[in-house]
Amino acid sequence: MNELLRELEEERRKLNTLGEQLIKQSISLSGHQTFQEQSQKVDQLVACYHHMKAKQKQQVR
Repeated sequence: MNELLRELEEERRKLNTLGEQLIKQSISLSGHQTFQEQSQKVDQLVACYHHMKAKQKQQVR
């Protein structure tokens, strides 16, 4: 789980950095393919994290 959180934070950092760079260049985030791909990667990691948390919660019960 800790490795997943570390990966999630790293990918979020990459997404934020890319977003800041694009905004400084006045480039639309919604139309930028690399930004969208990175955003999807973060979304998948978040979903995986929530799935793991729910699974842990069920095991505790």
